[in-house]
Amino acid sequence: MPDLLIVISYFLHLIATVIWLGGMVMNALVIYPRFKGDAVIGDMNRRYQPIAMIAMAALWFSGLNQMAINPNYKGFITISNVWSLAILSKHIFVIVMMAASAYSLWVVAPELKRSSLLQAKGKLNGDGVTVLLAREARLNQFNLICGIIVLFLTAVARST
Repeated sequence: MPDLLIVISYFLHLIATVIWLGGMVMNALVIYPRFKGDAVIGDMNRRYQPIAMIAMAALWFSGLNQMAINPNYKGFITISNVWSLAILSKHIFVIVMMAASAYSLWVVAPELKRSSLLQAKGKLNGDGVTVLLAREARLNQFNLICGIIVLFLTAVARST
């Protein structure tokens, strides 16, 4: 009989992965290409960000739990096999993704909101909003590509 805590950890990890990467797929391939400059993007991001943050926290906690019990784990940053190299690479990509998400959330999104308000009041001319929307879309695409790489590295680690 499997250990119930391990089963729950794997289950939460899978659910959190689906939520986080599913949101990236929706952003990169559906929302941003369809609703350019629309209020839907801001509303969707406001609703999704708390869910994504919870999913990221669940990924970290459940992933660390799984890593600690894995027989391939030999210690912090101990690269002794393919599994440990894949896991380290995976974590580097996840940290890069989190940094890109933080930049989007705390730099690009507020600037986009500010520029949109100024443009709506007629105080901003030009491509400011368009440029920021394009930057946000590129960040989403970048994170999606990194997320696919993370899934590949997970497959490599699971296969060893």
